[in-house]
Amino acid sequence: MIRGLHIFHINDVLLFINCGNGDFDVIMFGHRGLEKSFSPYVARLGAMVGIPRGQVKIEIKSFHLYKYCYGIDILADFKDCSDRWSPGQYLTVTHGCNLFFLQLRKVDRHWKIYVGWVRFSQLLQLSVGDVLVFDMKEPPLGFSLCVYRIENRH
Repeated sequence: MIRGLHIFHINDVLLFINCGNGDFDVIMFGHRGLEKSFSPYVARLGAMVGIPRGQVKIEIKSFHLYKYCYGIDILADFKDCSDRWSPGQYLTVTHGCNLFFLQLRKVDRHWKIYVGWVRFSQLLQLSVGDVLVFDMKEPPLGFSLCVYRIENRH
C-alpha cells in the first residue's frame, strides 16, 4: 500500500507529471476538482516511493493580480522549504527561458512573496484559478516553475 492513499476515493483523480529521468510528481484532486492535501510522491521506474519534495504551490486568487502586491502568502504546508529561508532573501525561479527573482518576507511567523510578484504575474499572464508549482531544484532558494492554466479563459 502506498502511504497517504488511504484518503483516495472512487471519484478522485491522480495527476502524474513527468519530471524526466523516470520521475513523476503525483497530485491528487477530489471529486469537486480541488487539490487534496497529500504528501507528494515520486514514481521511480514504476515503483511508488515516498520522497519529500521541496515544493510550494499557489492557486491564483483575484487579489494576487492587483496592481500592488501586499504579500503572497506561502502556506505553512510548505515548511520543508521555508525552514531554510531568511527574511529579505530572493527566490530564484526559472520558467522556460525566463528567470525571476521574488523577495521573501516573514510577517507574523508567515512567509510571503513581495518584491517581484507584480511583474512576475504580468509576464506570465496569470489568471484566477491558475496553479503555480514551484519545485525546489537548488536548495534552499532555487526553484523551477510549472504553471497549470485554467481551461476557460475569457
